[in-house]
Amino acid sequence: FYQHPSFIFVRFNDKVKTIGEYAFSGMTQIKTLTIPNTVSSIGSYCFFECKSLESIHIGSNVRMIDTLSFAFSTSLSSIIFEGNQICLSGDE
Repeated sequence: FYQHPSFIFVRFNDKVKTIGEYAFSGMTQIKTLTIPNTVSSIGSYCFFECKSLESIHIGSNVRMIDTLSFAFSTSLSSIIFEGNQICLSGDE
């Protein structure tokens, strides 16, 4: 879905375990995002330059967020993380 700017909504099913590198990069119309409890890692540049993204709800099983996953998502003002432990790339 890399750089497919017309998408305005992303919904993950309960089988998704990893969101890969650049998966949704450049999708400039997405405003909110909920990452379900089934996901354990978010790849590098995954939501890079999602310029309309305002809020993210991250499920409790996410353990790794890689480099620049949300970089240049300039409208981002709210992040809710349900988990209690996370490794950001470079903190290993």
